[in-house]
Amino acid sequence: MVQRAVKRFKSIEDVNEAILKFLSQYFKKDQKIFTLCLSGGKTPQKLYERMAFENFPWEKIHLFWGDERYVPYDDPRSNYKMAYDSLIRMINIPSQNVHKIRTDLSPEDAVKDYEETLRSFFDDGPTFDILFLGMGRDGHTASIFPNSPLIHEKRRWVAFTEAKLEPFVDRITLTFPVINRSKNIFILAGGREKIRALENFSDEIPVNMVRSEHLEVMIYEE
Repeated sequence: MVQRAVKRFKSIEDVNEAILKFLSQYFKKDQKIFTLCLSGGKTPQKLYERMAFENFPWEKIHLFWGDERYVPYDDPRSNYKMAYDSLIRMINIPSQNVHKIRTDLSPEDAVKDYEETLRSFFDDGPTFDILFLGMGRDGHTASIFPNSPLIHEKRRWVAFTEAKLEPFVDRITLTFPVINRSKNIFILAGGREKIRALENFSDEIPVNMVRSEHLEVMIYEE
């Protein structure tokens, strides 16, 4: 694993341009499939809107989610809905390539179902080609919050957790044993409060626990 590279940009548009350039090159690799794990929240929405107009090999790309709010798919707070509205409905991607977290199940069954999805898809454990992460002003990432036992989770791949910030809805999240196996991770962080959180190197700040062979923190001004 390498240390994270912190890159500063003037705007979210500049961040999106840099990520799109990376994706365009990466998806040219001679691979049968690619795995892309999406982030929720407002930050990546414009990136997804831009991706919808790129000539990516969507028939070879499989979409996953790093976390989900435990709400119906049509709820405005749903990470799936945001990705569907801004990206999925705009592209020609096979339905079997979209691996959403099942919020139509009970929380326990949704956690079990998503872990089974990962185990059946990845032969040697989940290793995403690319994973997007956001972060909160408290330093949380995915839906792993400061001082949560999930920060130090070693066994489970998927977990149910309570939200510590708005929107105060329960969540289903990947854990670090999965997140940190990703080949390329991009953390999107905008605003002074989030930048200050990145300067706190405590192990109880979840974003500090992210590791990858290629990890970029994309800081931009709001």
